[in-house]
Amino acid sequence: MEQSVIAKKPLYKRWWVWVLTILLFFLFIGMFSGEDKSKVASTTPPEEVSPIYPAAVAPLAKKYIEWKVYKKNPIFKSDPNLMDGVMSDPSVIKDGNKFMMYYGGSKGDFSEPNTVYIFRATSNDGINWKRNSIPVLSPGEKNSWDSIKVETPSVAKIALPNGNSEYWMYYAGSSKPDTEDGFQMGLATSNDGINWKRHSSNPILRLGKKGDFDELSIFEPSILFKDGEYWLWYAGMSNKLQVSFGLAKSKDGVNWEKKGKVLEIDVERQNRKEAGIIEDNIIWNGKEFEMFYAILLDEGKIVGPIWHAISSDGITWKKDKKPILNFGAEGWTANGLASPTVLIDDGKYRMWYVGQKTDFKTYYEGGFGLAEKTIPSKKSVSSCNPSKWTKYNKNPLQTTTGKHLSPWKISADPYVLYDNKKYKMWYTAADGRGNGGIAYAESNDGLSWDVWKKPTTQGDLIDLVLASNKGEWDGLGVETVSVIKTPAGEYRMYYTGNKAPEGSNIYAIGLATSQDGIRWIKNEKPVLEPLHEWEKPTCSNPKDSATCVNGGVLEPSVIYDEKEKLYKMWYAALGSKDNIPTFRIGYAFSSDGIKWNRHPQPVLDLGKNNSWDDIIVSHPHVITDSEKYHMFYFGTNLKDYCSDCTMQPGKIGHAYSTDGINWQRNPNPIISTGSGWEKWTIGGPSALLQNNQIKLWYFGNPKSDSIESYIGMATASCR
Repeated sequence: MEQSVIAKKPLYKRWWVWVLTILLFFLFIGMFSGEDKSKVASTTPPEEVSPIYPAAVAPLAKKYIEWKVYKKNPIFKSDPNLMDGVMSDPSVIKDGNKFMMYYGGSKGDFSEPNTVYIFRATSNDGINWKRNSIPVLSPGEKNSWDSIKVETPSVAKIALPNGNSEYWMYYAGSSKPDTEDGFQMGLATSNDGINWKRHSSNPILRLGKKGDFDELSIFEPSILFKDGEYWLWYAGMSNKLQVSFGLAKSKDGVNWEKKGKVLEIDVERQNRKEAGIIEDNIIWNGKEFEMFYAILLDEGKIVGPIWHAISSDGITWKKDKKPILNFGAEGWTANGLASPTVLIDDGKYRMWYVGQKTDFKTYYEGGFGLAEKTIPSKKSVSSCNPSKWTKYNKNPLQTTTGKHLSPWKISADPYVLYDNKKYKMWYTAADGRGNGGIAYAESNDGLSWDVWKKPTTQGDLIDLVLASNKGEWDGLGVETVSVIKTPAGEYRMYYTGNKAPEGSNIYAIGLATSQDGIRWIKNEKPVLEPLHEWEKPTCSNPKDSATCVNGGVLEPSVIYDEKEKLYKMWYAALGSKDNIPTFRIGYAFSSDGIKWNRHPQPVLDLGKNNSWDDIIVSHPHVITDSEKYHMFYFGTNLKDYCSDCTMQPGKIGHAYSTDGINWQRNPNPIISTGSGWEKWTIGGPSALLQNNQIKLWYFGNPKSDSIESYIGMATASCR
């Protein structure tokens, strides 16, 4: 929380006046950093971090030393020459490949000690930040509820009902210059993250009634959207000058119902001078809530260290027995450490926080720091970690009579189920009559296949079990399916349909049902259409749909979660980056498999620059083991991108997740192209976990100018 800077004597004296009457949260402002605009922190590889060893206390238990601090902290430093020279309370989000930080700040020369603004900085790696010392949110108009201070932001990107998205910022505001009581909660919204508009209902969360834990002040919001509800944790100050955390819930993010106090100081207490807990940040890790927070020591003069707690419901919390990050013996965190903001990013926790070193009279040094903790990838975290992949030595797969799976040598996008002691495969194929769609085959071993066709079909011709029909929404083609068998025994096929006018490619996802997996009945309308900006096609003329080329949602992978009673779908979204068509992977869930709620942002975005999947990630296939999700997907990089090829060159990658939303990639592809039938590209993975082994079917293409395609198989044992 932004606080009165204690580095200058006048502010220090003012702090002593108020420390006897309220908790001095602004005192903590001294922990915040500034940095010359012309400089950023040096780029250092993530592995160049050092273990945290708490100073002046006994070493923490081994589990707590998992956090490592960045060697060149602080990444921001306090600077008397900048408008945001004294900074506090960072809130970091990741949007695509860009990190954005919002933070409270006041002038570095302390010329306006009571006026606090909210600023913004951006980064490509979370270490090197580009900051703009111009506020994105300033105090309100004279005599308004937030006319003096706006601070402690918590920012999220919210999906709107119309398919667009906005940035929402919850913040604390006050009209009182020299006290920490009177803070209430406001909301501001933005289309671009830079230009913000206050909500007309502000303040959206007001002070509690007399005797409540939050009757004097409400601040330090932490926003989370989960299970169709907005969850807002916040700090509240009582008339006894004690600070505790509360929770409020809302259906729309504006009208809130308070749930009461959920956490207060106890195990952290070392003496009676501690004033409470402060600066909460809550995340959902896929299984439980995690809270990161600090405490107020010595009647509020010192903030820190940083603590951690977990909860299954967001209300009842189990605290760690010791801090996860403690003060340093020397340097910029010697007597202040707080304001954690945490993301799970690329297989690790990343925590940005505030530190300070001061004599509380004349000297002040502060800044923002970074600490990281890697999520273990050992077998204790997963029941299956695929080992080395081995391709079947008789690839590509054929029929039991030794023929291609399609008469025109076009067979791709396999989707395989093991059902009733048989392998069943639906795949994109040509029937030999000039028609394309979905074919079906069965196998006893997953290697040699019997392709289904009608009894009257002669020779090498095959029949399609799903095809497009003129006049229907998918009249320009169907492909790339995902098939599940419901608990009631019904087969459900989610498939890609091209719904665009002739000359365009705009995709949507349809649904068909069947009792035998062969005879299918389509729903009349798609169940998932492009909604968010990153899913929509690029249109040269938005009023003419024929000019909207290359866009939409496609290539679904669907599972039914028996425990949660939910259908879960991962899908590819086709948009563009730097005018190059590209794909990202999204996520949606549904209680009935027809009406879907989707995550506002891609859950698997493009890889880092110059990585093997930095321009396309698509065609996901997700399976689960006893403890986590595995995603197999197609990827390619910008270096290999081919604008005039029939198919893009690419490889198959693997990622895993504990919640299906936050994914950790394998750094390299697991299966690459080979020779002959798979020389040019491979893709379309479909996996099964059987007998401690993963079987993976995929297709290959031999030439860049051909749609000729074959299906192969590879296996990997679980470690």
